[in-house]
Amino acid sequence: MGFALSVLLLGCESAVDPDADVSWSGWVYVDQDPEQVLTGGTVDFWVDGWSGAVAASEPYAEDYGGFWEVLLPPAVAVNVRVAQAGGRPTWWAGDVPSTRANWFGGALFAVSDAWLAMAFSSLGEDDEAWLSAAAEGVLVFGYPANDGLLCGDLLVGVPDAPEAPLCWVVDESGVLRVGEAADPVSWFAAMAEPGEVVVNVAGATEVWTAEAGEVILPWYLFGGGS
Repeated sequence: MGFALSVLLLGCESAVDPDADVSWSGWVYVDQDPEQVLTGGTVDFWVDGWSGAVAASEPYAEDYGGFWEVLLPPAVAVNVRVAQAGGRPTWWAGDVPSTRANWFGGALFAVSDAWLAMAFSSLGEDDEAWLSAAAEGVLVFGYPANDGLLCGDLLVGVPDAPEAPLCWVVDESGVLRVGEAADPVSWFAAMAEPGEVVVNVAGATEVWTAEAGEVILPWYLFGGGS
């Protein structure tokens, strides 16, 4: 995401222009599984400053269901919401390419409660407690691609008062444990109130507007979702 850029197209209505926009496309998965593609769900893109979303479509659904395409202005910041029947709406963020392109395979996927339960169980957490809380709030869940990122570099929550998330680290002996501020991040999670949710990573911020029961995967901030 272009964190140094000012808000683009402020106050503009969402208006796709086929003559000026670029095609951005790729596979959308369910639960990060390339054997399960998203068909019949929704993939919506919010351009910074626009009042509404641009919906992606499956132009080759008959032969290539799960392959989605959207037309958007080039080189602008977007939030992306992926939803599937029976799953949790899942939020991402990224930058539209400057020319026609595909996003990386696995860059966009929707998560189910089964996927979340497995993830939290692997971290030694009470997955039922997290899922119960996620039904009333917004779950923010991620991991870094940057080995130098510390637990103390992260803040999550309402824009005016974000707080440190729960952080897990793998120590030198390979043991997973809850991390402290000076530890390098392996995974992190936080519950936020529905509405505007900010993730601050060492001063770089991203903001989503999410409803109760939705999940934000801010992996783009660490190079994982573009």
